[in-house]
Amino acid sequence: MFAFSNNKAGRTLIHEAMSLLLPELEEHGRHDLWSYSRPSVITDLLQYWCATGDVKRMTPLKCRDLVVHGPELFYPISFHNRSQYFRTVDGNSWKHKLTHTYFIWHRFTKYNIITPGSIYGRIAHEYCPITYQRYSGMSGVWYSEYDDMHDSILD
Repeated sequence: MFAFSNNKAGRTLIHEAMSLLLPELEEHGRHDLWSYSRPSVITDLLQYWCATGDVKRMTPLKCRDLVVHGPELFYPISFHNRSQYFRTVDGNSWKHKLTHTYFIWHRFTKYNIITPGSIYGRIAHEYCPITYQRYSGMSGVWYSEYDDMHDSILD
């Protein structure tokens, strides 16, 4: 997730990012799908811009006014623990105070059943109440044939 400000640091960074990303996309990238476009280019850019490979050391002072947030703000549950999203939890124990977003690993979790007491169910209840209410009577969520067709294109 990126947000580039319109100040000098933001403009400089976006120009440097584009000078690294465009050749990479032209040579190796799948222009239709960002996930195929070697996301490590962004990591390389940040390491260059901040002169460190350690995300924890990527401070605004070291990164020329750029704020770099660690993955825990966007991936509170890792890829390897993704099944936790579908387990029943008590109360608000699922909430991560510093989290900005929850990445559900859709392609790898799409056939899981979502229950009201699961972390996924609680996220939906809190942040998507209309959708949650509409589907709360179902025992789970299933995807259409379109999703299966779309996934075969991705493979």
